[in-house]
Amino acid sequence: KQWYQRRVRGYSHQAKNILHFAERMNTLTRWAATSILAQKDKVSRAKMITDFINIADELYRLNNFSSFIAIINALEGSAISRLHSAGTRLRGKVCQKNEDLYEI
Repeated sequence: KQWYQRRVRGYSHQAKNILHFAERMNTLTRWAATSILAQKDKVSRAKMITDFINIADELYRLNNFSSFIAIINALEGSAISRLHSAGTRLRGKVCQKNEDLYEI
C-alpha cells in the first residue's frame, strides 16, 4: 500500500480520471459484496447472488465491461466464494450462467 500511495501522490494531478475510475470500480465491487453479505438468511443470499449474476450477464450484453468486471470480482471475492450454503441453493441454469461468466 505504501508504494501505491507514493506513486499516486506523484501522479494524482496527471491521472485524475484513472484514479477516479479505479475508485469507482472498487466501490462497486465492495457494494455488491456487502449487499450479498448483508442478507440475514441463506435463501436471501442465494437470491441476491442470482440477481447479481443476472446483472453481470446484462452488463456484459450491454458491453459495460468495467461494471461487469466489478460485479464478477465481488462474486469471486473470498467472502462471497465461501458462502457454499447459499451457492447450493442456486438453480442449475443460474449456476451454468455463473460459470459461463467466469470463463469470460
